[in-house]
Amino acid sequence: MRAVYIEIVATIVIGVWALSRLIWPIGNTAERHAPALSPPQTYCPVCGTTIELGSMTCPRCKADIDEWDEKGFVERLIGALRHPLADVRTRAIIVLGNRREKSAEQPLVDCAMAHAADIVEGIAIVSSLWRIREGEGTSWALEKLAENHPAHAVREAAKEALAELAAS
Repeated sequence: MRAVYIEIVATIVIGVWALSRLIWPIGNTAERHAPALSPPQTYCPVCGTTIELGSMTCPRCKADIDEWDEKGFVERLIGALRHPLADVRTRAIIVLGNRREKSAEQPLVDCAMAHAADIVEGIAIVSSLWRIREGEGTSWALEKLAENHPAHAVREAAKEALAELAAS
């Protein structure tokens, strides 16, 4: 009986020791296998590429980062309409509409035409253009989308928005 007890204890001790070697390897291997630290990074405000913090220009789109930092809020929002990520563009579209920025009408139309396959974005642009001209009766930008946008849903949304403007 005593032999069985010793065998069980020995098995447990060896098992715990083996497990501890898996969890806490011999030596400080964490330091040996740690990745080399890269310099601090940020993102290009124009194209979204990862760049080193303090870079003067983006290696991908060649944007002047210092020039971008000097731009005002509306200029940055309009610049964001050319961003490669749809969610960044959509946020800018919504904010420009909420602010009723008339200077954004042509860039919004350009964005809608450049990303014609993105129906959700196109309808968000229609909504923002409607907000910009709410109470004025008409919108050249909505007329342009109603006539020229490749997506039927966006054309129809623009026509509905024009009808609402005319009724107001």
